[in-house]
Amino acid sequence: MTIVTHANHPLNTIPFDSELTPGARNAVQVCLRVQPSEKVTVITDDACREIAAAIVHELEKLGSPYHAFVLEELASRPLIKLPGSQLLEHEGMVRRP
Repeated sequence: MTIVTHANHPLNTIPFDSELTPGARNAVQVCLRVQPSEKVTVITDDACREIAAAIVHELEKLGSPYHAFVLEELASRPLIKLPGSQLLEHEGMVRRP
């Protein structure tokens, strides 16, 4: 499993309320039907970091590789434009010359 986090505090190290676990499991396994071979990108903001940590925990249990980003660490608020080129570059979709 590949884990790439682009956060000052990696989401897999953030404690989260155990009451978030059933919702995170439902999101990963039922709503999104993530398969272990699928690469997932988790994008969160500071306000939802704990929820993202619960989702990352479920992805790790599943064995799915993921990249994690915290928006405030990529651009300042208010976020006018999604820093797409940074995200795509990290995903290997865009290469800088």
